[in-house]
Formats: sequence, structure tokens, C-alpha cells
Amino acid sequence: MGVSTPYGVQGLDQFKLVKAVPTTIEYLVIGGGGGGSGTGFDSGSGYGAHNAGGGGGGAGGYRNSVSGETTGGGGNAEAVLSVGAATYTVTVGAGGTGGSSATQSTSTQDGSNSSFGGITSTGGGGGVVDGNGRSGGSGGGTTGGVGSTGGSASSPTQGYAGGGVVGGTSGTRAGSGGGGAGAVGANVSGNNYDMGAANGGNGGAGLSSSITGSAVSRGGGGGGSAHAGGTAGTGGTGGGGGGGNNGGVNGTAGTANTGGGGGGAGVNRNGAGTGANGGNGGSGVVVIRQAISQSRLIATTTGSSVTTTMTATHIIYQFNASGSIAWS
Repeated sequence: MGVSTPYGVQGLDQFKLVKAVPTTIEYLVIGGGGGGSGTGFDSGSGYGAHNAGGGGGGAGGYRNSVSGETTGGGGNAEAVLSVGAATYTVTVGAGGTGGSSATQSTSTQDGSNSSFGGITSTGGGGGVVDGNGRSGGSGGGTTGGVGSTGGSASSPTQGYAGGGVVGGTSGTRAGSGGGGAGAVGANVSGNNYDMGAANGGNGGAGLSSSITGSAVSRGGGGGGSAHAGGTAGTGGTGGGGGGGNNGGVNGTAGTANTGGGGGGAGVNRNGAGTGANGGNGGSGVVVIRQAISQSRLIATTTGSSVTTTMTATHIIYQFNASGSIAWS
């Protein structure tokens, strides 16, 4: 297999590599994003049909050991990981499936966990309609009565909670934003349960990492749905999907390999129909960085979507799907 280097793509046999196994590596491990909620559904027709929008999905857990960067939820960079002459399984979590319209409930799914070398990043919590958001790496958003809360973020610190329903007395049919790796999902006002326009909450922002040599944002939360003439919440920077607008507009999917949460489905307030679906969460990613100052030994990798890149200072392995890595 060819390897991309600062001098072009060359065969491995053209490198005179030191046969030393690295002792430590840096990593970025992100879980799959949670799916956005589908619309709530009343079986009747007219005003009551599909009249509750969806909360945005939470971003997948974000764990980072690159010095000078942050891990999800505001934590400092974690410790580097010790490795040796062994084979390590790499698991990249899938994004959760967005909820479909159902009778006062949804089939929203949480994202799946990503892991490597004992480091596990929890999948993002799914968005919910008419209840509290689901917990996850970052928590999912919600819609419903005043006091409904977004899902909480996992421990150890990996992200932020989803937004909730605050203020007012009646609740809301718009959706709050899912939490992101870098910020809480935005709340929605509880003042318009039956009438009036309401904006969806924006998804929480993700975080930027330069572990691959370029700054890339990942881990954005999904945006919540709008009600009536309101504006849907935007997805958080870093791959979060946007919420759907009034009229039964589907939520947008989170971006693949960012762990972004899916957007909540838009309300179909003014008549019966089939409702709308929440956006799927984006799949996670695992990035491993090896310092050339320790070792120029290029690891053996397996998997359907792995890239190996060499810079002047590092060898970088990015797993967009599950596989394995071995030094020997």
C-alpha cells in the first residue's frame, strides 16, 4: 500500500524505517452521534395531527489526548496512551437512527460507542419528543412541558447536555438542541404550547482538533425543530444536522465521521399527514497519531476505511470504520 508523505505517495519499501515500536501515541476517539427525534403524532386529523416537533440528537462522546487541545465537555487533554508490540482493535461507532413519526413517541436511537486501547467514547443521546432527552456522550434535546430537560452527558467528561424547555407556563411544540462536544444545546421557551411561532434550539458547538495536521471541527449537536412560523435550530459546528421547519420537514443527518447529532423533525401543525423523521446521527471516528521522534515504524492496519498519512513529524492513522492496528 502506498503512503502519502510530504514528498508524494511512495511505496513502503522506499523508506528506511527504524524498527522500533512506539511507546506512546496520541488519539482522538469520537462516538456516533444520536439520532434526532421524529414528530409526535396524534391519530386524529386537523390541528392535532403531527403537532409536536423533535429534539436534536446529541453529539458522540469526544475524547482527545493532543496537548494544548481540549476533550469534550471542557476537560483538558487526556493522557497519551501507552502502546507496545501488539494488535489493538479499533471500533468506530455508527450514528443513531433518526426517529420516525409515531403515536406520541419515537424510535430514536442513541449513537454507538467508539473505542481503542481501553479508551471508550459513548454514543450521543437521541432526541426526544414530549419527554426528557436521552443521555449520551452529549445529551439529546427535547420538546414538551415546562421543565423537560435535555439528556445529560456521560462520564468521564466527553461532551455537554442537550437543551431543555425553560420559562413560561404552557410548554412548547418546538425542539431544543442536542448537546455538542464544546457547548450545551440551546433551550426553547415554554410559552407557546398551543399557538404561535417558536424557534428551535441550535445544536451545541463541536470542537476543533489538528491531530491530522489540519484543523477540523467535529462533535456538533443536532438542531431542534421549529413550530408554526418559527425558524428551525441549526446544527452545531462540527457536523451537527439542522432541525426541520414547520410543514413536516425532516431533520438533517449529522455528517459522517464527525459524531454529529441528527436534527429534530419539523412539526406538521396545520393538518394530517405522515409526519416527519428525525435526521440520523453521523458516524464516529478514531484518529491515532504516532511521533516520528519515537518511531518511524508504520503500523499494520486492517479495515474498510483507513488512511495512513506521514508528515515531517508524525504518522497518522484515521479510521472511518472499524478495524485494527498493530506494531511488531
